[in-house]
Amino acid sequence: MQNVGNEKKYSASQVSKMYRLEATKQTLINAEERGVIPTAERVQRGKTAYRAWSLDQLPKIGESMGYLQIKTKPVVIAVYSLKGGTGKSSLAFQYARTLALHNNKVLVIGLDAQRSITQILEKSKRNLGVMDSDDSDGLYQYLAKGKSLESLIQNTDIPTLDFIGETIELAILDVFLNQQTRKEYILREKVVQPLIKRFGYDVILFDCNPAWNTVVSSALAASDVLISPLGADINSLKASQIFTELLADFQDDMNHNFDTFMIVPTMVEPNKLSQNVQARYRLDYDTLCTVNSIRRAIVVQEANVLGLSLLEYAYDSGAYEDFVGVMREITDAINKARDGVDTVKISPITTKEQISEI
Repeated sequence: MQNVGNEKKYSASQVSKMYRLEATKQTLINAEERGVIPTAERVQRGKTAYRAWSLDQLPKIGESMGYLQIKTKPVVIAVYSLKGGTGKSSLAFQYARTLALHNNKVLVIGLDAQRSITQILEKSKRNLGVMDSDDSDGLYQYLAKGKSLESLIQNTDIPTLDFIGETIELAILDVFLNQQTRKEYILREKVVQPLIKRFGYDVILFDCNPAWNTVVSSALAASDVLISPLGADINSLKASQIFTELLADFQDDMNHNFDTFMIVPTMVEPNKLSQNVQARYRLDYDTLCTVNSIRRAIVVQEANVLGLSLLEYAYDSGAYEDFVGVMREITDAINKARDGVDTVKISPITTKEQISEI
């Protein structure tokens, strides 16, 4: 990435690495000449000029030549884990922004009282030159106070990525929902369906609170896909038993099966315990667990602080390779489910004896 004036620019070599293009740099240049991808600016460097694409041109390149294409849209995704500290919001943000950089129109809805994903997305908004506002409206103002749905939507520096941020009224929203009839369907009927119909989003992604409440259950009932990051540590392994029991009960009570459900091992470290927990997840959850996992890495936090995807910030890092593997698996699973594969029914898993073995 290079700055030309005040704008970020990306060379042909950088774009090839960012999107993991197997073709040569010349293939990218040929695609530009044929009009398959946007025309790059010619930037003078000494006596020669090189091609440089701007950030707002990247989504079209990703759509034509990238690795994340959701075939059948729209799709609603919930990222949820019962335990905090699993990298849930990092995974939600990285997946959302990377999908947006492949020209999927994405809306992120924050449901975590810690405001983790809102704080990351506010950096992306600031990159657009828009300052944060303390009086931004959230879902409570829309559902309980009559604010318009459009007024909640905030833009970022990518034209294909928007968000509805968390506000301090999230706790009150849970109380409000509990007083309503058909409370579990409110987010689907009053939020998700109007957003898709009126604004044409391809992907709506909920970053859920790491607790179980009515807001979370309503988000899950509105979702086609559930992504659950589980930390590769002993406490996360213990929590996974409660987690699967809750999900199984939820599916029975709501008669709701997910098209796709993926367990993602996260915060993996090179010690024996972490590796054993990761192996346990794969044994317990079998095909529901991703083959790829996400290692603990400081570069992820650095990218989040800047409001950037790893695709932009650290495309040559091992952390990006981890995320590419996981994001590809999730997207492939979504596409297969949309092609007619059976929906996913979750069963509780007993882990007490398994934990003692570790």
